[in-house]
Amino acid sequence: MVATRDLPLRLVFMATASFAVPSLEALARSRHALVKVYTQPPRPAGRGLRARPAPVELAARRLGLPVPPPPSPRWGSPPPMPQPRSARSAWPRDR
Repeated sequence: MVATRDLPLRLVFMATASFAVPSLEALARSRHALVKVYTQPPRPAGRGLRARPAPVELAARRLGLPVPPPPSPRWGSPPPMPQPRSARSAWPRDR
């Protein structure tokens, strides 16, 4: 039987800033499989306000990793929040 700690992991990496690039590169060199890399969408920057991708997206594309667009919170509505119970209903009655 193979111990689960000996199996390679399938990982999803989520980051945007440049300080996360060394971590992404280290994971790409490891025995684990990076399945997807999520990052913020390109933002307007510079004098021409051209859309510039995040540093993590540039590094992921250079490494040949898939970078799908981030999921939109508008794609699905969140589940309804449970109704709060009143403080009195949480404790038994004093008699």
